This record gives sequence, structure tokens and C-alpha cells, in this order.
Amino acid sequence: MDAERIKFVKIGADSPSSVFRKLSANHSDCLPDDILPMLGRGYLFHFHRFLAGSNQEMVYVAMDGQNPVAHLSITMDTGSLMRRVAVKTLPFLLFFAGVGFFGSASFRKICKKVLQDAPPKVYNPQVVVIFSDNQYRGFGIAKKLLDHAMKDASLSDLYTKVAVSNVAARNFYRSSGFYEVDRCFYCEKDYLLLRRSC
Repeated sequence: MDAERIKFVKIGADSPSSVFRKLSANHSDCLPDDILPMLGRGYLFHFHRFLAGSNQEMVYVAMDGQNPVAHLSITMDTGSLMRRVAVKTLPFLLFFAGVGFFGSASFRKICKKVLQDAPPKVYNPQVVVIFSDNQYRGFGIAKKLLDHAMKDASLSDLYTKVAVSNVAARNFYRSSGFYEVDRCFYCEKDYLLLRRSC
């Protein structure tokens, strides 16, 4: 991997479809236990395009040529994110999952996870999702992407939540300058709420 070829850019909804297809595949491959990949790559395509086109979110990618190899989404309004995503992407969920999906065990499992517990405390701005293509892990690309995004967006603070059980993610965030500010229980998991200050 040639680090000189990696470029960090902010993308919008008008970015090529190939970028969103690759982001969807990477999201599904890198975070298979996350709630959103349960809805399928077709849904993820529209989810990431929604985030890229929203005036409340920012989407940054690390590009190796035309290939997105790492992804970071940040929201400035964590409190309304789930509602805004549901309103804007429900038609795509209906299309890709089909009406029968809404009576399925998978849908009930997702609803239970999301609705069973009160959402964690709201801290803004917050990382929505961050991941790197498996072939590009271990080169510090995600950390550089975080650094670039915080500088580009003039953020003095950035928050995230990470499952206590996700040791790799906790280690990544700690090595990237995040520290624990709170804990919560959400979607059947214990989470750490982390903060990074510049």
C-alpha cells in the first residue's frame, strides 16, 4: 500500500454511485454485527447517500485512486438522527427488504434492539460510523481520516460510543486520542461514551 496515494476528501450525495456501493460493501464486511448491515447492502447504499447529502452530517472518505478505503460519518444532531434516517430511507427499506420483511424475525430483532432501551445520552458532534477496508487496516488511515475531518470541519470536540465488548474499536479510539466520559446501556449492550478534544 502506497500511503502517498491516499487522499482524504469530504463527499456529498452527488458523488459517484460506485463510491456508495463500495462504502456499503465495506460497511457490511467490516461491521457485520452492526444493526444497519442486517438491512442489506442496498439499504446501506441509500443510508450512506442520505448522510452525505444531509446538512446535519458530514461524510469523509480516504480514497486510493477511485476506491474508497476508509469511511467516517459525523453527525451534528445525534438526537434527531434516527428519526431523520427513518423518514428519508423508509421507501428504500420497503423496496430492498420487501413488505414481508416487516413481519419477519429479523425486523422484530432490529426494532427490539433500537426501541427497547432509551437512547444513550446525546453528545454532539458524534461519530456515526467509521471503518476501513480490511486490506487497508494497520496503516493508520482511519486515524488520519479522523484528524483530517476534525481539522476540515473545525471541530474542537468529537464524541463516539463504542461497545465495551469491542476491544479492537476501544483500542483504536484510545490510540486516536479519545477518553471515556460516560457509560450507557443500549441495544442490549454496554457502551462507553468517548470524547476527543483538540
